[in-house]
Amino acid sequence: MFLKPRHVAQAVIWIATPLLAVPAIADPAPLSIPSAPLTLAQAEGRLTRVNPGILGAKQAQEALRHRAVAASQLPDPEIGLMAENFPANNLLAPSQGPNAMLNLALSQRLPAFGQRAHLRDELQKVSQAARDGIAVIQAEDILALRLAWLDATYASQALATLARQRDLERETIQAALARFRAGFAPEVDVLRAQLDEKALGNRIFPIQAEYAAARARIAELLDERTPPALAINWPAIPMPPAMWTVEKDLALNPMLRQSAALSHAASAGVKVAESDYYPQVTLFGSYGESYYPGMPNGITLGIDITLPIFTSERQDQTLDAARARARASQYAYQQRSLALLKEVRTLFAQSASAQMQLKRTEEVLLPTAKAAFAAALVEYAEGESDMTSLLKTQRAILEFSLDAIRLHQEFLDTQAELDYLATHVERPS
Repeated sequence: MFLKPRHVAQAVIWIATPLLAVPAIADPAPLSIPSAPLTLAQAEGRLTRVNPGILGAKQAQEALRHRAVAASQLPDPEIGLMAENFPANNLLAPSQGPNAMLNLALSQRLPAFGQRAHLRDELQKVSQAARDGIAVIQAEDILALRLAWLDATYASQALATLARQRDLERETIQAALARFRAGFAPEVDVLRAQLDEKALGNRIFPIQAEYAAARARIAELLDERTPPALAINWPAIPMPPAMWTVEKDLALNPMLRQSAALSHAASAGVKVAESDYYPQVTLFGSYGESYYPGMPNGITLGIDITLPIFTSERQDQTLDAARARARASQYAYQQRSLALLKEVRTLFAQSASAQMQLKRTEEVLLPTAKAAFAAALVEYAEGESDMTSLLKTQRAILEFSLDAIRLHQEFLDTQAELDYLATHVERPS
Protein backbone atom coordinates (compact mmCIF):
# COMPACT_ATOMS: atom_id res chain seq x y z
CA MET A 1 0.00 0.00 0.00
CA PHE A 2 2.97 2.28 0.31
CA LEU A 3 5.19 3.75 -2.39
CA LYS A 4 8.49 1.90 -2.48
CA PRO A 5 11.32 3.84 -0.79
CA ARG A 6 13.38 3.55 -3.99
CA HIS A 7 10.69 5.43 -5.91
CA VAL A 8 10.52 8.23 -3.35
CA ALA A 9 14.30 8.52 -3.24
CA GLN A 10 14.54 8.69 -7.01
CA ALA A 11 11.90 11.42 -7.12
CA VAL A 12 13.63 13.47 -4.43
CA ILE A 13 16.98 13.09 -6.21
CA TRP A 14 15.37 14.36 -9.43
CA ILE A 15 13.89 17.34 -7.60
CA ALA A 16 17.27 18.23 -6.15
CA THR A 17 18.90 18.25 -9.58
CA PRO A 18 19.24 21.79 -11.04
CA LEU A 19 16.68 22.09 -13.81
CA LEU A 20 18.76 24.54 -15.85
CA ALA A 21 21.60 22.10 -16.47
CA VAL A 22 22.01 20.85 -20.05
CA PRO A 23 21.61 17.07 -20.27
CA ALA A 24 21.52 15.02 -23.45
CA ILE A 25 18.08 14.92 -25.06
CA ALA A 26 16.87 11.52 -26.10
CA ASP A 27 13.08 11.74 -26.21
CA PRO A 28 11.33 11.83 -28.58
CA ALA A 29 14.08 12.76 -31.07
CA PRO A 30 17.66 12.72 -29.77
CA LEU A 31 19.83 15.78 -30.40
CA SER A 32 23.25 14.47 -31.36
CA ILE A 33 26.30 16.31 -30.05
CA PRO A 34 29.09 16.41 -32.65
CA SER A 35 32.71 16.21 -31.69
CA ALA A 36 33.53 19.77 -32.72
CA PRO A 37 30.36 21.89 -32.46
CA LEU A 38 30.32 25.55 -33.42
CA THR A 39 30.50 28.07 -30.58
CA LEU A 40 28.81 31.46 -30.63
CA ALA A 41 32.15 33.28 -30.69
CA GLN A 42 33.23 31.25 -33.73
CA ALA A 43 29.89 31.90 -35.42
CA GLU A 44 30.19 35.66 -34.88
CA GLY A 45 33.67 35.66 -36.39
CA ARG A 46 32.51 33.65 -39.38
CA LEU A 47 29.44 35.82 -39.94
CA THR A 48 31.44 38.99 -40.64
CA ARG A 49 33.43 37.14 -43.30
CA VAL A 50 30.73 35.20 -45.18
CA ASN A 51 27.35 36.89 -44.66
CA PRO A 52 26.00 37.91 -48.11
CA GLY A 53 24.27 41.01 -46.75
CA ILE A 54 27.51 42.36 -45.29
CA LEU A 55 29.55 41.51 -48.39
CA GLY A 56 26.92 43.07 -50.67
CA ALA A 57 26.84 46.26 -48.58
CA LYS A 58 30.62 46.55 -48.87
CA GLN A 59 30.41 46.34 -52.65
CA ALA A 60 27.62 48.94 -52.76
CA GLN A 61 29.77 51.30 -50.67
CA GLU A 62 32.72 50.69 -52.98
CA ALA A 63 30.54 51.67 -55.94
CA LEU A 64 29.58 54.94 -54.22
CA ARG A 65 33.22 55.70 -53.45
CA HIS A 66 34.13 55.39 -57.13
CA ARG A 67 31.14 57.51 -58.14
CA ALA A 68 32.30 60.29 -55.81
CA VAL A 69 35.69 60.34 -57.52
CA ALA A 70 34.15 60.40 -61.00
CA ALA A 71 31.69 63.17 -60.08
CA SER A 72 34.51 65.60 -59.25
CA GLN A 73 36.07 65.39 -62.72
CA LEU A 74 35.50 67.70 -65.68
CA PRO A 75 33.32 66.40 -68.51
CA ASP A 76 35.24 64.84 -71.37
CA PRO A 77 36.44 67.34 -74.00
CA GLU A 78 34.86 67.12 -77.42
CA ILE A 79 36.64 67.10 -80.78
CA GLY A 80 35.03 67.69 -84.09
CA LEU A 81 35.91 67.76 -87.78
CA MET A 82 33.88 69.94 -90.14
CA ALA A 83 34.12 70.64 -93.88
CA GLU A 84 32.95 74.20 -94.70
CA ASN A 85 31.93 75.76 -98.02
CA PHE A 86 32.86 72.76 -100.19
CA PRO A 87 31.39 73.23 -103.71
CA ALA A 88 28.11 71.37 -103.86
CA ASN A 89 28.54 70.35 -107.47
CA ASN A 90 31.96 68.84 -106.90
CA LEU A 91 32.68 67.80 -103.31
CA LEU A 92 35.89 66.06 -104.37
CA ALA A 93 37.39 69.34 -105.68
CA PRO A 94 37.32 71.71 -102.65
CA SER A 95 39.96 73.95 -104.22
CA GLN A 96 37.31 75.25 -106.62
CA GLY A 97 35.50 76.97 -103.75
CA PRO A 98 37.08 80.26 -102.63
CA ASN A 99 36.02 79.73 -98.99
CA ALA A 100 36.39 75.95 -98.76
CA MET A 101 37.99 74.98 -95.48
CA LEU A 102 38.44 71.87 -93.32
CA ASN A 103 38.08 72.72 -89.61
CA LEU A 104 39.38 70.72 -86.65
CA ALA A 105 37.55 71.90 -83.50
CA LEU A 106 38.10 71.22 -79.78
CA SER A 107 35.69 72.21 -76.97
CA GLN A 108 35.51 71.83 -73.21
CA ARG A 109 32.42 72.33 -71.07
CA LEU A 110 32.92 73.79 -67.57
CA PRO A 111 30.09 73.06 -65.10
CA ALA A 112 28.62 75.86 -63.00
CA PHE A 113 30.97 77.42 -60.48
CA GLY A 114 31.50 75.13 -57.47
CA GLN A 115 29.11 72.46 -58.73
CA ARG A 116 31.70 69.71 -59.05
CA ALA A 117 32.99 70.27 -55.53
CA HIS A 118 29.47 70.27 -54.08
CA LEU A 119 28.51 67.13 -56.00
CA ARG A 120 31.68 65.38 -54.85
CA ASP A 121 30.91 66.41 -51.26
CA GLU A 122 27.37 65.07 -51.55
CA LEU A 123 28.47 61.70 -52.92
CA GLN A 124 31.25 61.40 -50.35
CA LYS A 125 28.71 61.86 -47.58
CA VAL A 126 26.44 59.27 -49.21
CA SER A 127 29.46 56.96 -49.35
CA GLN A 128 30.06 57.68 -45.65
CA ALA A 129 26.45 56.73 -44.93
CA ALA A 130 27.02 53.50 -46.85
CA ARG A 131 30.09 52.75 -44.70
CA ASP A 132 27.97 53.29 -41.61
CA GLY A 133 25.33 51.10 -43.25
CA ILE A 134 27.86 48.26 -43.36
CA ALA A 135 28.34 48.67 -39.61
CA VAL A 136 24.55 48.68 -39.14
CA ILE A 137 24.09 45.46 -41.11
CA GLN A 138 26.99 43.80 -39.32
CA ALA A 139 25.70 44.79 -35.88
CA GLU A 140 22.14 43.77 -36.72
CA ASP A 141 23.26 40.39 -38.07
CA ILE A 142 25.36 39.74 -34.96
CA LEU A 143 22.32 40.61 -32.85
CA ALA A 144 20.14 38.31 -34.97
CA LEU A 145 22.73 35.54 -34.57
CA ARG A 146 22.75 35.95 -30.79
CA LEU A 147 18.95 35.97 -30.59
CA ALA A 148 18.75 32.83 -32.73
CA TRP A 149 21.40 31.22 -30.54
CA LEU A 150 19.33 32.06 -27.46
CA ASP A 151 16.24 30.60 -29.14
CA ALA A 152 18.13 27.38 -29.79
CA THR A 153 19.43 27.33 -26.22
CA TYR A 154 15.94 27.87 -24.82
CA ALA A 155 14.60 24.99 -26.93
CA SER A 156 17.43 22.69 -25.87
CA GLN A 157 16.96 23.54 -22.19
CA ALA A 158 13.17 23.16 -22.45
CA LEU A 159 13.48 19.76 -24.13
CA ALA A 160 15.86 18.62 -21.41
CA THR A 161 13.40 19.75 -18.73
CA LEU A 162 10.53 17.94 -20.45
CA ALA A 163 12.63 14.78 -20.63
CA ARG A 164 13.25 14.96 -16.89
CA GLN A 165 9.58 15.71 -16.32
CA ARG A 166 8.72 12.50 -18.15
CA ASP A 167 10.95 10.56 -15.75
CA LEU A 168 9.18 12.23 -12.83
CA GLU A 169 5.74 11.43 -14.20
CA ARG A 170 6.72 7.81 -14.64
CA GLU A 171 7.48 7.77 -10.92
CA THR A 172 3.96 9.09 -10.31
CA ILE A 173 2.57 6.31 -12.51
CA GLN A 174 4.48 3.74 -10.45
CA ALA A 175 3.04 5.21 -7.25
CA ALA A 176 -0.49 5.05 -8.68
CA LEU A 177 0.02 1.47 -9.87
CA ALA A 178 1.31 0.42 -6.45
CA ARG A 179 -1.76 1.81 -4.68
CA PHE A 180 -4.12 0.46 -7.36
CA ARG A 181 -2.70 -3.07 -7.11
CA ALA A 182 -2.96 -2.91 -3.35
CA GLY A 183 -6.60 -1.95 -3.67
CA PHE A 184 -6.28 1.50 -2.14
CA ALA A 185 -6.68 3.65 -5.30
CA PRO A 186 -9.05 3.53 -8.28
CA GLU A 187 -7.85 2.71 -11.77
CA VAL A 188 -8.61 6.28 -12.84
CA ASP A 189 -5.60 7.43 -10.82
CA VAL A 190 -3.35 5.30 -12.98
CA LEU A 191 -5.03 6.52 -16.16
CA ARG A 192 -4.75 10.19 -15.14
CA ALA A 193 -1.08 9.78 -14.34
CA GLN A 194 -0.50 8.03 -17.68
CA LEU A 195 -2.44 10.75 -19.51
CA ASP A 196 -0.21 13.46 -18.04
CA GLU A 197 2.89 11.56 -19.15
CA LYS A 198 1.56 11.03 -22.68
CA ALA A 199 0.45 14.68 -22.99
CA LEU A 200 4.08 15.78 -22.75
CA GLY A 201 4.55 14.74 -26.36
CA ASN A 202 2.37 17.62 -27.54
CA ARG A 203 4.65 20.02 -25.68
CA ILE A 204 7.86 18.47 -26.97
CA PHE A 205 7.12 18.65 -30.69
CA PRO A 206 6.59 22.46 -30.97
CA ILE A 207 9.79 23.09 -29.02
CA GLN A 208 11.68 20.79 -31.36
CA ALA A 209 10.31 22.86 -34.23
CA GLU A 210 11.58 26.04 -32.51
CA TYR A 211 15.00 24.44 -32.18
CA ALA A 212 15.04 23.54 -35.89
CA ALA A 213 13.92 27.06 -36.86
CA ALA A 214 16.67 28.64 -34.76
CA ARG A 215 19.30 26.42 -36.39
CA ALA A 216 17.94 27.32 -39.83
CA ARG A 217 18.21 31.03 -39.00
CA ILE A 218 21.81 30.56 -37.85
CA ALA A 219 22.61 28.70 -41.09
CA GLU A 220 21.09 31.54 -43.12
CA LEU A 221 23.19 34.16 -41.33
CA LEU A 222 26.36 32.07 -41.82
CA ASP A 223 25.58 31.36 -45.50
CA GLU A 224 25.42 27.63 -44.82
CA ARG A 225 23.30 25.24 -46.86
CA THR A 226 23.15 22.79 -43.96
CA PRO A 227 22.58 23.96 -40.37
CA PRO A 228 25.86 23.53 -38.48
CA ALA A 229 26.21 21.53 -35.28
CA LEU A 230 26.02 23.94 -32.35
CA ALA A 231 27.66 24.01 -28.94
CA ILE A 232 24.39 24.97 -27.29
CA ASN A 233 24.68 26.82 -23.99
CA TRP A 234 23.73 30.13 -22.49
CA PRO A 235 26.21 32.56 -24.12
CA ALA A 236 28.11 35.19 -22.18
CA ILE A 237 26.52 38.44 -23.38
CA PRO A 238 28.53 41.57 -22.44
CA MET A 239 26.86 43.62 -19.73
CA PRO A 240 25.89 47.11 -20.98
CA PRO A 241 27.06 50.23 -19.17
CA ALA A 242 24.69 52.31 -17.08
CA MET A 243 21.55 53.56 -18.81
CA TRP A 244 22.59 57.21 -18.75
CA THR A 245 25.89 56.26 -20.45
CA VAL A 246 24.07 54.39 -23.22
CA GLU A 247 21.70 57.34 -23.70
CA LYS A 248 24.58 59.83 -23.80
CA ASP A 249 26.51 57.85 -26.42
CA LEU A 250 23.58 56.95 -28.67
CA ALA A 251 24.81 59.39 -31.32
CA LEU A 252 27.74 57.01 -31.87
CA ASN A 253 25.44 54.10 -32.64
CA PRO A 254 25.92 53.06 -36.30
CA MET A 255 22.22 53.56 -37.08
CA LEU A 256 22.33 57.18 -35.95
CA ARG A 257 25.72 57.71 -37.60
CA GLN A 258 24.21 56.52 -40.86
CA SER A 259 21.17 58.75 -40.44
CA ALA A 260 23.41 61.75 -39.65
CA ALA A 261 25.55 61.07 -42.74
CA LEU A 262 22.45 60.96 -44.94
CA SER A 263 21.31 64.26 -43.42
CA HIS A 264 24.69 65.82 -44.22
CA ALA A 265 24.48 64.44 -47.76
CA ALA A 266 21.06 66.04 -48.20
CA SER A 267 22.47 69.37 -47.00
CA ALA A 268 25.27 69.06 -49.56
CA GLY A 269 22.57 68.40 -52.16
CA VAL A 270 21.19 71.87 -51.41
CA LYS A 271 24.58 73.33 -52.38
CA VAL A 272 24.47 71.36 -55.63
CA ALA A 273 21.01 72.77 -56.39
CA GLU A 274 22.15 76.32 -55.58
CA SER A 275 25.03 76.00 -58.05
CA ASP A 276 22.50 75.58 -60.87
CA TYR A 277 21.91 79.36 -60.66
CA TYR A 278 25.41 79.95 -61.99
CA PRO A 279 26.00 79.71 -65.76
CA GLN A 280 27.81 76.85 -67.41
CA VAL A 281 30.67 77.78 -69.73
CA THR A 282 31.89 76.01 -72.84
CA LEU A 283 35.26 76.99 -74.33
CA PHE A 284 35.94 76.07 -77.93
CA GLY A 285 38.53 76.64 -80.63
CA SER A 286 39.14 75.39 -84.15
CA TYR A 287 41.84 75.40 -86.77
CA GLY A 288 40.75 75.56 -90.42
CA GLU A 289 42.89 74.64 -93.40
CA SER A 290 41.93 76.53 -96.61
CA TYR A 291 41.80 74.63 -99.91
CA TYR A 292 41.64 77.69 -102.17
CA PRO A 293 45.01 78.78 -103.50
CA GLY A 294 46.22 81.96 -101.84
CA MET A 295 43.64 81.96 -99.07
CA PRO A 296 45.11 81.83 -95.53
CA ASN A 297 44.27 79.15 -92.98
CA GLY A 298 41.97 80.25 -90.15
CA ILE A 299 41.75 79.97 -86.36
CA THR A 300 38.48 80.35 -84.46
CA LEU A 301 38.17 80.87 -80.69
CA GLY A 302 34.95 81.26 -78.72
CA ILE A 303 32.98 80.84 -75.56
CA ASP A 304 29.40 79.73 -74.89
CA ILE A 305 27.66 80.70 -71.65
CA THR A 306 24.28 79.47 -70.51
CA LEU A 307 21.82 82.10 -69.31
CA PRO A 308 19.91 80.87 -66.20
CA ILE A 309 17.48 83.77 -66.25
CA PHE A 310 14.18 81.85 -66.29
CA THR A 311 14.61 80.06 -62.97
CA SER A 312 11.09 79.78 -61.61
CA GLU A 313 10.27 76.45 -63.29
CA ARG A 314 13.65 74.71 -63.02
CA GLN A 315 16.29 76.08 -60.65
CA ASP A 316 13.81 77.32 -58.05
CA GLN A 317 11.93 74.01 -58.09
CA THR A 318 15.13 71.97 -57.87
CA LEU A 319 16.37 74.04 -54.94
CA ASP A 320 13.05 73.81 -53.09
CA ALA A 321 13.06 70.04 -53.56
CA ALA A 322 16.63 69.78 -52.24
CA ARG A 323 15.77 71.87 -49.20
CA ALA A 324 12.70 69.72 -48.51
CA ARG A 325 14.85 66.56 -48.70
CA ALA A 326 17.33 68.10 -46.28
CA ARG A 327 14.58 68.96 -43.79
CA ALA A 328 13.07 65.48 -44.17
CA SER A 329 16.43 63.84 -43.45
CA GLN A 330 16.85 65.98 -40.33
CA TYR A 331 13.41 64.95 -39.08
CA ALA A 332 14.27 61.31 -39.86
CA TYR A 333 17.40 61.63 -37.70
CA GLN A 334 15.39 63.12 -34.85
CA GLN A 335 12.74 60.42 -35.12
CA ARG A 336 15.30 57.61 -35.13
CA SER A 337 17.13 59.19 -32.20
CA LEU A 338 13.93 59.35 -30.14
CA ALA A 339 13.01 55.78 -31.13
CA LEU A 340 16.40 54.45 -30.00
CA LEU A 341 16.17 56.42 -26.76
CA LYS A 342 12.76 54.87 -26.08
CA GLU A 343 14.13 51.42 -26.93
CA VAL A 344 17.05 51.82 -24.52
CA ARG A 345 14.77 52.78 -21.64
CA THR A 346 12.32 49.99 -22.46
CA LEU A 347 15.06 47.37 -22.66
CA PHE A 348 16.57 48.41 -19.33
CA ALA A 349 13.14 48.10 -17.70
CA GLN A 350 12.51 44.71 -19.33
CA SER A 351 15.97 43.48 -18.35
CA ALA A 352 15.46 44.43 -14.71
CA SER A 353 12.00 42.83 -14.70
CA ALA A 354 13.24 39.56 -16.23
CA GLN A 355 16.19 39.44 -13.83
CA MET A 356 13.97 39.92 -10.76
CA GLN A 357 11.43 37.37 -11.97
CA LEU A 358 14.17 34.86 -12.73
CA LYS A 359 15.72 35.29 -9.28
CA ARG A 360 12.35 34.86 -7.58
CA THR A 361 11.45 31.83 -9.70
CA GLU A 362 14.77 30.05 -9.08
CA GLU A 363 15.11 30.94 -5.41
CA VAL A 364 11.49 30.87 -4.18
CA LEU A 365 8.88 29.46 -6.54
CA LEU A 366 10.74 26.47 -7.94
CA PRO A 367 12.14 25.22 -4.59
CA THR A 368 8.68 25.61 -3.05
CA ALA A 369 7.10 23.66 -5.90
CA LYS A 370 9.66 20.87 -5.50
CA ALA A 371 9.03 20.69 -1.77
CA ALA A 372 5.28 20.63 -2.34
CA PHE A 373 5.60 17.78 -4.82
CA ALA A 374 7.85 15.77 -2.52
CA ALA A 375 5.35 16.16 0.28
CA ALA A 376 2.41 15.34 -2.00
CA LEU A 377 4.16 12.22 -3.28
CA VAL A 378 4.70 10.90 0.24
CA GLU A 379 1.15 11.79 1.29
CA TYR A 380 -0.30 10.05 -1.77
CA ALA A 381 1.77 6.92 -1.08
CA GLU A 382 0.41 6.88 2.46
CA GLY A 383 -3.17 7.49 1.35
CA GLU A 384 -3.37 10.97 2.87
CA SER A 385 -3.70 12.80 -0.46
CA ASP A 386 -5.38 12.26 -3.81
CA MET A 387 -4.09 12.13 -7.38
CA THR A 388 -5.44 15.60 -8.19
CA SER A 389 -3.19 17.24 -5.60
CA LEU A 390 -0.20 15.17 -6.67
CA LEU A 391 -0.62 16.04 -10.35
CA LYS A 392 -1.12 19.71 -9.50
CA THR A 393 2.20 19.91 -7.66
CA GLN A 394 3.88 17.88 -10.39
CA ARG A 395 2.69 20.30 -13.09
CA ALA A 396 3.77 23.28 -11.00
CA ILE A 397 7.37 22.04 -11.11
CA LEU A 398 7.22 21.82 -14.90
CA GLU A 399 5.68 25.26 -15.34
CA PHE A 400 8.12 27.00 -13.00
CA SER A 401 11.04 25.16 -14.61
CA LEU A 402 9.99 26.31 -18.07
CA ASP A 403 9.34 29.80 -16.71
CA ALA A 404 12.89 29.94 -15.36
CA ILE A 405 14.32 28.98 -18.76
CA ARG A 406 12.10 31.50 -20.56
CA LEU A 407 13.04 34.29 -18.15
CA HIS A 408 16.71 33.41 -18.54
CA GLN A 409 16.31 33.81 -22.30
CA GLU A 410 14.36 37.07 -21.95
CA PHE A 411 17.06 38.51 -19.74
CA LEU A 412 19.84 37.57 -22.18
CA ASP A 413 17.74 38.81 -25.13
CA THR A 414 17.54 42.26 -23.57
CA GLN A 415 21.25 42.16 -22.75
CA ALA A 416 22.06 41.33 -26.39
CA GLU A 417 19.87 44.17 -27.67
CA LEU A 418 21.34 46.64 -25.18
CA ASP A 419 24.84 45.54 -26.17
CA TYR A 420 23.91 46.29 -29.79
CA LEU A 421 22.67 49.76 -28.88
CA ALA A 422 25.62 50.49 -26.57
CA THR A 423 28.41 49.11 -28.75
CA HIS A 424 29.94 51.53 -31.21
CA VAL A 425 30.83 49.41 -34.21
CA GLU A 426 33.99 50.65 -35.93
CA ARG A 427 33.59 51.87 -39.46
CA PRO A 428 35.02 49.41 -41.98
CA SER A 429 38.16 50.64 -43.70
